[in-house]
Order: sequence, then C-alpha cells, then structure tokens
Amino acid sequence: MNTKIIILLVALCAFASAQAAPGQRIKYEMYIESLCPDCMNFIQKSVVPAINVQNFLEIADLTFYPYGNAKRDPQTGAVTCQHGENECYGNKIEACGAKYLTQNLQYFKLIACIEKNIKTYSGNFDKVLTVCGQDKSVKLTQDQVNSISQCANNSEGDQLIAVIADKTDSLVPAHKYVPWVVVNGVHDTDVENAVIDNMLKYTCQNYTGPIRLPECARYTQNQEIEEKLTELLKYLRFGNKN
Repeated sequence: MNTKIIILLVALCAFASAQAAPGQRIKYEMYIESLCPDCMNFIQKSVVPAINVQNFLEIADLTFYPYGNAKRDPQTGAVTCQHGENECYGNKIEACGAKYLTQNLQYFKLIACIEKNIKTYSGNFDKVLTVCGQDKSVKLTQDQVNSISQCANNSEGDQLIAVIADKTDSLVPAHKYVPWVVVNGVHDTDVENAVIDNMLKYTCQNYTGPIRLPECARYTQNQEIEEKLTELLKYLRFGNKN
C-alpha cells in the first residue's frame, strides 16, 4: 500500500488525540427583537442548548442586541418597533437586564426565559420578568428585578436602546432581517445559518483554543473523520496524476 495512504489511514484512526492550536473564544453578536418569532426559535433551539453546556462560555463570547428592525425618527429619536410599542418595552427590559446582571450566564438565561414565556403571559413583560426572576435557572433577587424594571421605565432604558440602535444601524453590511448573527466580527449567511441551526456544533467545530468540552466530542470527531476521508478520497482519485 502507498505510504501516503497508510499515513492518512493512521491519522484517521488517531483523530481523537489531535490538539488544536490555541485560539480565542468564538464571538457571537446577535441582533434580535423581543417579540420576533424567529428570534424566539433561535434562542430556544440553538442558544439554550449551548449555554446549558457546562463551561460553554469559556469557548464562546455572546452578546445580544435587542433592537432589530426598529426605526428611529431622525428628528426626535423616538423609536418605532416592528411588532409595536410593547416590543420596544421588551427590548428595554432585555437591554436593562444586560446592565444590571453582572453574571453573563444569568443574563442569557433570563433572556431565554423571557423569550420562552412571553407568549404564555400575553406579552406582559413585567409579569414575565417577575416569573423568570423566580425561575430556578435564573434566580434574580428582588433588587435585581426592581432595578431592571425601573431602568426600562425611565430614561436609562431609552439611553441603553439608543446605544444598541447606533450599533445596529452601523452594521456592515446593513442587517436585513432578525435574528442577524455576526460571528467574529463578520456576517456570513452560511455561517449564520449554521449557528441558528446549532450554536454548540458550530462552536465546537470552529473553536481552536485549548479548552475541551466533553459535549464537543461528537461534533469534532465527526468533522475530523469527514475531513480525513475527503483528503483520502481526493488522493485516491487524483494522486496518481501528480
């Protein structure tokens, strides 16, 4: 058997021992709206399974920007949201949560809880904030709930939304829909679709740092097998022509 083929087969069998070069966390910037159905689906089906993995935030850096397709009056700065005034209030609740919750995982789980339950509570963000604050996965203190609520009901919330609006409006390319997912500073539709489909899988397959999460094994092993098989098949097909 050709030496190169043997080497490829050995590498294929030994893929589990391969070590990736050190790298940075995968950076996700997620532009959403508090009453957007597609955003709700993305968060529940892709983000939640990822953040529920222990130490996931050691390999991924997540930021939510709750503004989406809202528009600002260039003269007054007044914001009009795609799904109405209540969505604007929900966006402020979520923006204020980011300010007053110092633990990222707690904040992400609050967002997930709000987006999961807001329809159940007929769009009542005050009620769902209280309910989610008591959820065992979130565990907000009453002071935290009060701070978020007060922020959303005064100029502080408006100021936070103005900052998020500036960030959203400065996107290049400009966003065309929500959720709009930017990965490592770049918007790519294929990458975005992969993240929306399975954030954990995409992160596991593209993170190049030293941290190894057990939940990543099934994704990285399959990826490495496919890569080695592809390389082997290419050689078997074209190798004799070199």
